[in-house]
Amino acid sequence: MALTEVVDRDLQAFAEGLVQPNMAWQQAFNVFARDTPSVKMANYSGVGQIPTWGGDTEDEVATTAMSDLFTRTLTATWYALQVRVTKKQKKDVPGVTEGAWKALGVATMNTYATIAAALVNNSFGTTQAGDGVALCNDSHPIAGGSTRDNALASAFDRTAFMAAVNLASVWKSYQGHEFDFSNDGFYMLASPADSTIRETIHEVFASVLSGADNASNAARGYDTTPIIWSRLTSATRWWLVSKAYKPLNFWIREGAEENLAIDTGTLQDLQTVSFA
Repeated sequence: MALTEVVDRDLQAFAEGLVQPNMAWQQAFNVFARDTPSVKMANYSGVGQIPTWGGDTEDEVATTAMSDLFTRTLTATWYALQVRVTKKQKKDVPGVTEGAWKALGVATMNTYATIAAALVNNSFGTTQAGDGVALCNDSHPIAGGSTRDNALASAFDRTAFMAAVNLASVWKSYQGHEFDFSNDGFYMLASPADSTIRETIHEVFASVLSGADNASNAARGYDTTPIIWSRLTSATRWWLVSKAYKPLNFWIREGAEENLAIDTGTLQDLQTVSFA
């Protein structure tokens, strides 16, 4: 067998591993790749209301400056792992080389998912929005001193979902502008730690009628994609993410890169994956 055939087979096994875990969670994130040491996330403070203007040659246009209020800078973290396969293992265990590549692929995607899930699991605490408060919080600041609320307090059911949609319809920008995203569709993240979540989701989004009076089920009218994610840990919390304005970013500086080398001293295969 030619060396090129071996490499092709090994890389195929690695690629198969990359899609083994459930990757549906990526739909609810802004996943982007950019090969830079750091990424500066733009502020969202805005510029306020546009003032009136006379329109004549002697009328100057009002000016304002874009501030760096709430700007965040992300720095890359590097990850790497090497699997060593001995020559004896290659002889004694059929498919061990391909199996190692596949295992590295699975481990890579599991690492991605672990990083992303931590952001969601901690969204009521240590995962902060650009304004310095928890991502899910009832006191996000608004210029001038008031606040805005995006924290869901009730367990998931039809009433709680419609209350969340209403929150989306009265959301305001930092400058206090109306920012209704209730009709843009949602991803709903939930945990199987709630053993009845699948039945509840079906009742809320698939039922044509609701309640004892057989009223029309309004929840069906919203474009909602449920994602039951095993890495979420709460049996009582759930998350509704706008499809148009996703608040969570997942930056990949360098995608998973595989490397195969041979230790000339021990004749071991050194199978390495790295990413950032």
